[in-house]
Amino acid sequence: MSEEQKQFLLDNIKNLHREDVSTMVEQLDNINVDVAYVPGSKPESTKKASKINDAELDRILAVIQKNFDATEFQNKDVSPFVEGLTPRQVPSRLKKLVDAGRLTDLGGSPKKYILV
Repeated sequence: MSEEQKQFLLDNIKNLHREDVSTMVEQLDNINVDVAYVPGSKPESTKKASKINDAELDRILAVIQKNFDATEFQNKDVSPFVEGLTPRQVPSRLKKLVDAGRLTDLGGSPKKYILV
């Protein structure tokens, strides 16, 4: 901690007795900050595993190959054909298929996709 930072902290502490100043400065010198920790972030070990399984991806891919082989499509086009998933669950599966290189994201709002 720099001298300016120490001075800033000392200047901003109200009702601090003079005899406590030296103790506080010693404590400030002993503070070690863990820079790897970012408040609000989760350590790698506590992150949840994805609930998206390969069977769902294969099922969606089969629907796309059957109905949209060489054409552009959106989530709203695919969702009615996918059994067992709600229209809100399908976009995350489409993103996984894009990440896996099976679909191409054409962008737009709403997003459009095409089979690779």
